[in-house]
Amino acid sequence: QTAFPIFLPKNLTPVLTAIPEKGRNHGEVLADLKEMKAKDNYKEDQGFGLCYHVTDHKHHDFTTQAHSVYIASNALDPTAFPSLRKMEVEVCSMTLNMLYAPKEA
Repeated sequence: QTAFPIFLPKNLTPVLTAIPEKGRNHGEVLADLKEMKAKDNYKEDQGFGLCYHVTDHKHHDFTTQAHSVYIASNALDPTAFPSLRKMEVEVCSMTLNMLYAPKEA
């Protein structure tokens, strides 16, 4: 049992409450992740704003590669990862520009 209330659909239980004593092989972990993902309540025509729906598999491969470059980086610490801070500033600046924000915004 967990020490705090967890609100999960029944198809995603039981919940691990302790780190297993013995590790698992990569295949088992990936199989479990795929099984859990298959139970997500996501419909392609209702996912706007929830996720990025892939229709172009070349682009999906590209974004997967791009994500893997920074997968072990923590964007919450711009002093350790100034390149992430640069991208954050650029995205915010582009958004402000698209919204016609004043220069001082």
